Amino acid sequence: MNICIIQPDIISDEVEKNLQHCGELIRSLENGNGNIQILFLPEMFATGFPAKKEQAEPPLTDENGNENPQAKIQQWMKHIAGELNVVVVGTLAVKEAGIYNRLVWMRPTGEYFTYDKKHLFGAEKEIYEEGGQIVTVQEQGWNFRLNICYDLRFPVWCKNRRLYNDTLDYDVAVFPSSWPRPRIDVWKTLIPARAVENLAYSIGINRSGKDINGTRYNGQSTVCDSLGNIVMQLDEKPQASVITLNKNHLEKLRRQTTVSHDWDMFEIKN
Repeated sequence: MNICIIQPDIISDEVEKNLQHCGELIRSLENGNGNIQILFLPEMFATGFPAKKEQAEPPLTDENGNENPQAKIQQWMKHIAGELNVVVVGTLAVKEAGIYNRLVWMRPTGEYFTYDKKHLFGAEKEIYEEGGQIVTVQEQGWNFRLNICYDLRFPVWCKNRRLYNDTLDYDVAVFPSSWPRPRIDVWKTLIPARAVENLAYSIGINRSGKDINGTRYNGQSTVCDSLGNIVMQLDEKPQASVITLNKNHLEKLRRQTTVSHDWDMFEIKN
């Protein structure tokens, strides 16, 4: 499976400019995209982190399946997904009963799945409601576990499970993030750690640039295989990069590394 990491320089509160910038990065690969199946964007890619209450959108569709014209960021995701025939993944603020930092997994057909961030960081706690559901999405024979940024620090929440017939719950752990430069060494430690302990690919999608509060972000978007080997790591520049995830390689490593047979059983209670 070919995936693309989009690492933009996000301008705080400038939705239109950010969508244009992300679109330019995506289209820079159009003539040589290697048949991309999934585009990954960082946390709050259209607004910067955290999005303000007034920037929260309604869900893309209501209970009757009607599309909401105010869901502009999600409409943009749907448009890109349909135009390029790819899955588009990113997070934004969505308002329902409460406001959530929501990951949207948008398919080219317009079908989508969502995950609400479980572990809220800093000022998020004053704006958003905490999510409580673990979400795994199946896409073209792969199982993706959805997480957002700060979730990376919580290994129990991210933990893989052994299922029937020696299969595991997920193959890839996904972490769209706004991870600041001062803590980038923690990022570089935890992305491989989550891969090793779960026998899965681990994908961290980060941003670059500086936000309205002066916090700097230096990218370093990273993909690790199930042994924690770094198979892609970007520098701090805004860019788009394609990498291939190899299912045969993953399954071979799992056969050779039988630690999953000895994993402890557990249950998460919210």
